[in-house]
Amino acid sequence: MDRSIGQQGEYSWIQWSHLSLEDILVPCPALVLGQFVCITSCDSGPLNPTPKEKASGWEQIDDIAYSSRIESIARLPRDHYDEWYVFPERARMPQIEVFINYGGFSLADPRGDLDDLDPTWDRKAAEAAIENVLTQQERFWKQMAQLGPTSYIAEGDNTICATRNPEIYQKLLGHQETPY
Repeated sequence: MDRSIGQQGEYSWIQWSHLSLEDILVPCPALVLGQFVCITSCDSGPLNPTPKEKASGWEQIDDIAYSSRIESIARLPRDHYDEWYVFPERARMPQIEVFINYGGFSLADPRGDLDDLDPTWDRKAAEAAIENVLTQQERFWKQMAQLGPTSYIAEGDNTICATRNPEIYQKLLGHQETPY
C-alpha cells in the first residue's frame, strides 16, 4: 500500500500517494457531511464561488471560501491541489499558510529517505531538503493547533487527511486503496 500514517497531538493522519479527494470522500462522506468546509486552495489558488455556489451558501472572504453546512459531497467544488479545513460550526479563519501547494508536501517523516539516497547524489543537498520538509511540517502542525479544525483534507502530490475523529480515522485506515 502506498500510504503513511501517524499521530500528532490530538490528530491522527493518513496520506496516500495515489488517491484523490474523491477516492476518500466516496467511502467516507462523514468527513464533511453536516460540517462546514473552509477551502484555502482549489487548483492551487483561491476558490472563487460561482453564482450557483453563492446561492447555495458559499461565500469568499479574502482568499478563503466558506461553505454552508455540507449536505452532499457532490456539491463540494474540487480540482487538484485543494486544501480544506473542516469545522463542526461555521468558522472564520485568519490568513494562513497554504501547504498543499508546496511540491511533495507530506506529513511522513522524510529522514528515512536518506537511507535510500543514491550515492552519487549530493548528501548535503538532500539533508537540506529534508530539513525544509521538517520545518514545513512544524509550521503545519502549529497552524493546525491554532485553528483547531475537526479535520484537514488536502490533495496535491499526496492526498492527506488529518482528523481528531477516531471513527473517521478508523474508517479511512480500513479503506481499500482501489479508486472508485
